[in-house]
Amino acid sequence: SGQSHNYNTGVGSNALLDITTGGYNNAVGYNALTALTTGDYNNAMGNSAGQSVTTASGSVFIGSAAGGTITTGNMNIAIGYDALNGGTTTGDNNIAIGKSAGDALTSGYENVAIGKDALTGGTTIVQAVCIGNLAGASIGSGTDSNGSVFIGGNAGRVMSDGRYNTLIGWSSG
Repeated sequence: SGQSHNYNTGVGSNALLDITTGGYNNAVGYNALTALTTGDYNNAMGNSAGQSVTTASGSVFIGSAAGGTITTGNMNIAIGYDALNGGTTTGDNNIAIGKSAGDALTSGYENVAIGKDALTGGTTIVQAVCIGNLAGASIGSGTDSNGSVFIGGNAGRVMSDGRYNTLIGWSSG
């Protein structure tokens, strides 16, 4: 067909459907990496995992709809149902583990969200760490909470802004 796409593996209906020049990608599941065209070294497993990725590279998506709305963000890791799935994500180097973790991120980068609904409100936040059920769930959509660390169930759940905060313990902040 005149297109160079090497060493890709797609298993499931529409997996890697749009691949053109991307290489070394693995997609398992219905619509997994279906929009990927030129990205390299991506791995997706699950129904609609990474389905909107077009040119991103080096990312891992495991779980139904994990990373489903990432488009061009590189080196992102989404593990769990709906993780990093909600905003059209272009930010790089985000890690989201748990149901709906980091699901509002758009251009935010270098964030860590671990736990059900951790970091579900921040869109452009940078270098935040939210660990625990609902940790950092109310962080605002701006960059006013950059560099904050919330560890513990509900930690920072009601804090909407404030940079470089560290809150440790259940329902702290």
